[in-house]
Amino acid sequence: MFNRIDGTIARISMQADFRRFSLNRLFLIAGVVSIVAVPHAYADGMVSVKNHAAPRELAAGARTEDWAAFLGPAHNGVSRETHLRKTFGEGEPRLLWSVARGASYAAPAVAGDRLFHFHREGEHDLLDCHHRETGAHIWRQRISTGYTDRFNFGDGPRASPVVDGERVYVFNPEGKLQCLATADGKVLWSQDTAEKFDARPDFFGVGSTPLVLDDRLIVQVGAPVRPSLVALNKLTGELLWQAGQDWRAGYASPIPANMRGEMRVFALLGGDSDPPVGGLLVVDPAGGRVTFEFPFRSRRYESVNASSPVIADDRVFISSSYGTGGVALQALAGGGFEVAWKTRDLGCHFATPIVREGYL
Repeated sequence: MFNRIDGTIARISMQADFRRFSLNRLFLIAGVVSIVAVPHAYADGMVSVKNHAAPRELAAGARTEDWAAFLGPAHNGVSRETHLRKTFGEGEPRLLWSVARGASYAAPAVAGDRLFHFHREGEHDLLDCHHRETGAHIWRQRISTGYTDRFNFGDGPRASPVVDGERVYVFNPEGKLQCLATADGKVLWSQDTAEKFDARPDFFGVGSTPLVLDDRLIVQVGAPVRPSLVALNKLTGELLWQAGQDWRAGYASPIPANMRGEMRVFALLGGDSDPPVGGLLVVDPAGGRVTFEFPFRSRRYESVNASSPVIADDRVFISSSYGTGGVALQALAGGGFEVAWKTRDLGCHFATPIVREGYL
């Protein structure tokens, strides 16, 4: 744990346990979605949901909210749900339902009474829609894929579904981007970003989750020359602007924040490039103007930036592994940023820190 003000270490545990496994079953346990590794038999075209128990009523005064995108509604990994049940009886919390799923690193998205999960079976990436409480399967949409991970870390989706009202967006490892109707899974528009922007997939395919902001869908495409970041009309897929150059997409996801009265998008980029380059790109989402750039990347070729930027008041924290560490940048009154503190002791690989009571 790091003090976000001055970077001093308050408490830190750096134990790591690296295990390779296939994430292949989705569970709903007393209203909490979890993904664990268990053996399963799965036939494409058949969705078998197993019900274990009926959901209980929420605690009195409970406040809940959708988790419709990666890192949640505030884009910071923190749930604002309150007055939830804190104590459980024997055998609780109860497993409500479970369903087999294919290979995937993508987190589910929950909006309204629906849960969306994105996974792969055979030659298709599958977006499945379920009722969040009963697990009842509502619809499925397929995206054909031939993606093979060059490091054998699994061939399923990396980017999570993003739900925005009547639409849900998915981005597969080959860079195929789709907008679908949440009601029935109908494809409203699609785009092959690898082909359109000449952006070949990164070390582990495409893995940055897009961002819906007002009428825009902001996507880290990371073309070898340009652009690094694009904004599309979320209703039609029309290109609105493009920004940045030379920095590949990496695996962090873009984060929106109001910084000193100005809305900005913070994108930490850096993937398969030789020499390895990347860093923080700060963009005005209205027109794509780059307001600040901060080079930040490991010197190793086989490295990526994968931890999303963390915003706390008028500071942004970025971090990377491979001996890189982390840095906190302070927003300046006249625009731009300066380094507030930096450390080699906190180098986040794929996990994004959260801010709690002044600490990371």
